[in-house]
Amino acid sequence: MSATIIDMPYVKVDVLSPDQLESDDIIKFDGEYLTVKSVDYVDGGYSINAENDFGEEYELFVNDNTKVDWYIYEY
Repeated sequence: MSATIIDMPYVKVDVLSPDQLESDDIIKFDGEYLTVKSVDYVDGGYSINAENDFGEEYELFVNDNTKVDWYIYEY
């Protein structure tokens, strides 16, 4: 079975704090591009639910002062 992966180039546009993130934002975390599904405040930080291009879901816990790289698709 052959599979083709389309390489969508991303452009870094800003560095945001977790409270600035919104659903469908693209972030880079631990070297992987993720699409944000939700951001919730929890004691001492934020819980970010996101998924990669393969549909694998991640739950990230970050501190209030964490900065996250924010990306968009390059057209």
